[in-house]
Amino acid sequence: AQRAFDFVTGHMHHETQLRHSWCDGQLKHAALLDDYANMARAALLLYEQTATQSALDHATAWVKTVDRDYGDPAGGYFFTASHADDVIVRTKTATDNAVPSGNAIMVEVLARLFYLTGQDRYRRRAEALLAAFAGALERQPTGHTALLNAQQFLHRAVQIVIVGDVPQTQALLQVVRTINLPHRILLQIRPGQPLPKNHPAAGKGLFGAKPTAYVCRAQTCSRPLTDAADLTAQLAAP
Repeated sequence: AQRAFDFVTGHMHHETQLRHSWCDGQLKHAALLDDYANMARAALLLYEQTATQSALDHATAWVKTVDRDYGDPAGGYFFTASHADDVIVRTKTATDNAVPSGNAIMVEVLARLFYLTGQDRYRRRAEALLAAFAGALERQPTGHTALLNAQQFLHRAVQIVIVGDVPQTQALLQVVRTINLPHRILLQIRPGQPLPKNHPAAGKGLFGAKPTAYVCRAQTCSRPLTDAADLTAQLAAP
């Protein structure tokens, strides 16, 4: 995953913008909404697994580009950029096709940024994006399953915070990686590193000088968990 991300960030840019394709050293076509949305999502998932700051930085930069070049003042995002000169009509939809829609992925991306950074502007933008397609979602829910999933993610995410130095945290991280939690957010922090002020685990840290996990649902967090078996049980709880 890291190698693939490094390839894209190293080869798929023209100046500050992503391109849609690369072949034999040639970049072609301006990126579409889906390209930016999925790359931002991939960057955030990589950040959760590796705590690599550059991945988070790329995600926030790509979201900024999407807001600038693809945003519709009436709500939602267009499929093509404002500077695209080879389209007759700029379409805007949240309907899934062979892959989830870019607008649905953007709801998830904005939700992840909210949970990872604590910046409420991302939550507000995710809510506004959901509102822009509320009518379509009500009329045809089966065509908007990715949007429904993103809505659930925004409102019901399970936040897992693991405090400690690598590699001492590996036993706890292995638990998180082997349990299927569709609405999971993982945040790895070093001892003494502050969490966002509005995070439910803000102010919490190591317990007994051991790597420690906290599982937070809504604004309520579990007790400090230092044992892998205890973390497994907590994540399995309804």
